Amino acid sequence: MTKVSRLIELAPRIRGLHVALLASLCLNVTLGSYVAAQWLAPRPIIGAAPGAPARLVEAIADRLPDDDAARLRRLYDAKKPAVAEAQAAYEQALRNAILKLADPQLDVAAFRAAVTEARDKRVAIGDIVIDAVVEAAVQIPPQAREALVGRVRRRF
Repeated sequence: MTKVSRLIELAPRIRGLHVALLASLCLNVTLGSYVAAQWLAPRPIIGAAPGAPARLVEAIADRLPDDDAARLRRLYDAKKPAVAEAQAAYEQALRNAILKLADPQLDVAAFRAAVTEARDKRVAIGDIVIDAVVEAAVQIPPQAREALVGRVRRRF
């Protein structure tokens, strides 16, 4: 078998390999572009951490016995409308602060007041969650509370 006939015999395989290599390269470029776009995309300022209260409650509930965890979740679920309302008020106050910052003639006092108001609105969200946790803590037996704080207390 001559070299030419061997190349002719391998040609379909080589073409298939080239097509597969080209397809792989295209997929890698597409995936790389998507990852780069996600990584470089600006993060939204508005609505920062809207799920944080629920994650906090879940983190606490996961450390409690089932009955006590269910009690905490029920108390928090009853406060969800207030949390949503407080979250909306926080987002509005944050938008107001951003608009003040964007003003070409920055009024420092007004901007400071708007940022302070946004902070106060965010703290109000935490206060609602604290109320739910305190209400649950009153109803949780001492041994369950001890188990909940046992690991943390050992650190201090």
